[in-house]
Amino acid sequence: MLLMKRLPYLAMAGLLWKYALATTLFAIANIFVYYFLALKQYVPVIITACFALLQLVGIILYHHSLAQVVMVQMVMMSFLCISQWGYFLMYRSQQA
Repeated sequence: MLLMKRLPYLAMAGLLWKYALATTLFAIANIFVYYFLALKQYVPVIITACFALLQLVGIILYHHSLAQVVMVQMVMMSFLCISQWGYFLMYRSQQA
């Protein structure tokens, strides 16, 4: 009986690290957003909103399996984090 309850978890266990990575990247991107909000700079908020829409479109197009949904989230959060980092570097170079 205990083995039967563990089977659904084991089937999805391979996706957990990918989901955790996507969530971590989202948290890092939000650090940049809050930093710029404190400086009254709103471009990172717009960048995040654009990626949220792209993620929504990606999930609408690729949702045949949970693995596809997690992959869309991973890709979008990677690009979001890279975009926020790039904006941070650009902003910092303009301030110098």
